[in-house]
Amino acid sequence: SNLPLETTWDHIKGLIDAFYRNHLRVRYIPRYKINMAPNQRTLDEWNSDPIYYKYKLENYERMAIVEFENEKNAQLAIKILNGHRYEYCVLCVEKARPRNNYSNAYNNHKSNGYYSRSR
Repeated sequence: SNLPLETTWDHIKGLIDAFYRNHLRVRYIPRYKINMAPNQRTLDEWNSDPIYYKYKLENYERMAIVEFENEKNAQLAIKILNGHRYEYCVLCVEKARPRNNYSNAYNNHKSNGYYSRSR
């Protein structure tokens, strides 16, 4: 979180690629997934009607979610990038809480022979 409003997907990709090259010293960068919030389609919709979406355009926060290929690299990225200066902001990097979804509840109770959803 804590990204400048003009940050794009390419900016985040450059930051993560630099992390892999400079800190993990890998030559071939593995695949990872980046999700931006709000995404570019939403921003284009808001900008197409700035009068209607005036409040959203003035008050939104930019955020990126990066899914790494393993826990070790994610923890190292949190350690290195948290507090890192990015343009005029200081990055706040943290691990997302795990989702509480049906598949996890199903897998946890499959051996018991019943299905229950945890809340």
